[in-house]
Amino acid sequence: MPSRRKNKKIDVYQGDEYLASIGDSRYPDYPTYMKEQGAKVANERRRLYHLRHTDDSLASNLAKYLLW
Repeated sequence: MPSRRKNKKIDVYQGDEYLASIGDSRYPDYPTYMKEQGAKVANERRRLYHLRHTDDSLASNLAKYLLW
């Protein structure tokens, strides 16, 4: 569902339990790159995202799975 937090894209819930707010609404994500610039650019941006985000937090893992 859309996030109620400023500058976040998605609030993630498991059932009724809030898990995290993920994604920065000021930046594109993989589906946005696919739509606007095509697969080649999107795949390269995904690769670079995964290189930059190596922490193993719940929010980071959710963002990688849902947005990238």
